Formats: sequence, structure tokens, C-alpha cells
Amino acid sequence: MVYNEYEYDEIREIKMSNKRANVGDTIQFTHDNTLVKGIVRKTYDNSVMIEVSQDCIDFLGIKSSLTIINHKRYKLI
Repeated sequence: MVYNEYEYDEIREIKMSNKRANVGDTIQFTHDNTLVKGIVRKTYDNSVMIEVSQDCIDFLGIKSSLTIINHKRYKLI
């Protein structure tokens, strides 16, 4: 899910959580100043692999629905 600039402004002030995500959790992170929501598919020591929706892929112009996000760069929702 991609948020518009007004929703992003409200959410970007939230500090990222120290709590780590588990497989199946939904997280929020930023990509090119856009807030993105994805589902955790795999966890690693320092990061998680997440899957984003087709809408996100199209909107952001990325090539894959899977991406790696450092634990410091996301928030559990």
C-alpha cells in the first residue's frame, strides 16, 4: 500500500520501533520519500525480506515485489 503525501507527513514523525518483525507481520518503511506497507516473508539477523503489492511496484517503478529492509528502517503495524 502506498500512502499519499499527507498521510506520509503524519506517519514519518513516528520513531521506528526496536521490536523486530516476524514472518507474516506487516511493516511500514519509506522508499524514495514514499511510505510503503509490506508483509514480512523472511527474517535475517539484520534485516527482513518483505513483499509489497503490485500497486507499490507500479507506483514506485521497482522491478520485484520482494525487497530487503534493515531492522532500523521499518515500523511494525
